[in-house]
Amino acid sequence: MDYPLATGHVKNKVLSILDSAVQLNLVRKGINEVLKTLERGQTGFVVLASDTEPLEIVSSVITEATMKNLSYVFVPSKLELGRICGIARPVSAVIVTSSKGDVDAHTREFEDAIATLLI
Repeated sequence: MDYPLATGHVKNKVLSILDSAVQLNLVRKGINEVLKTLERGQTGFVVLASDTEPLEIVSSVITEATMKNLSYVFVPSKLELGRICGIARPVSAVIVTSSKGDVDAHTREFEDAIATLLI
């Protein structure tokens, strides 16, 4: 399976955007929370950890995000994803979203950051 993996400066930018969203309380953590949020139809973007095993665990999130036309990207580490979210345990997936639309600026910045990965 080919997927967009953020490394180097792109990873740092994605995690910085995610950190800002955490400060604004716009992040839902975990596969189940991400799927519930996607099912509710809220917009935003998804960040997944590539070291989730087996990778098929996140395939339902990828399918839902693709169906909703939401951007997603993988970062290398569940532990790092958890740390950015302010918890001391691994996190396989997060969604940055808001029903009020205040996530739009974060989404544009996120899409600009990962645009080079999707070419």
